[in-house]
Amino acid sequence: MELLEFAPITVLLAEDDPTALSLVARKLRNNGYKVLDAKNGKEAWQIYQSHKPDIIITDLEMPILDGISLAKNIRHVDCLTPIIIITAHQENHTLVDLINTQVNHYISKPFRAEHLLEIVEKFTSKERALALKRILSYPLLSKKELHLLQTLAAQPDMLIDHTIIEHTVWPDKPATTAAIKSMIKKLRGKIGKRTIECRYGQGYILHPHLAELKE
Repeated sequence: MELLEFAPITVLLAEDDPTALSLVARKLRNNGYKVLDAKNGKEAWQIYQSHKPDIIITDLEMPILDGISLAKNIRHVDCLTPIIIITAHQENHTLVDLINTQVNHYISKPFRAEHLLEIVEKFTSKERALALKRILSYPLLSKKELHLLQTLAAQPDMLIDHTIIEHTVWPDKPATTAAIKSMIKKLRGKIGKRTIECRYGQGYILHPHLAELKE
């Protein structure tokens, strides 16, 4: 990623572990990012309100205000700024909560700083951001189709397990495999067949840069 000399991308980093905070912040700064750090969710929320960063990275479990509550606060006023959550929990109900909060990505602990940097670079790419915006603002989508796309867009270019799709898009009564396949087929007809990749028996992957929107 080309470093920005005059207008560095601003990252809000919220982490209550001072060692982890220092290591990640140093890695980001060494790669040209401006880092605003916070020791808890409340402090991060205050920094967000006053600085409006380009991307937010937050730990899930923090004192005073946790990562999900912070993300909910931000999403009430801002649906576009990417939010990445770092979590030690990989249970399906936790992942569903993250997707329902419209978190863009989650990283499981332990993780490498280089991996986090790769994810940040992806979400600060203007091309990907524009591709996602085009897809999610496509006017010919039904409410259910948009919800399914939002679920896949929470982690673009990554596999979303079919059980997470079931419980997120159909929370009251999980859909059958046939119903999900039917909706995916309709979406492919609207946004391009290659845009949604099927992994048999596992789930689906959204590739926003391959979208071919039908007029």
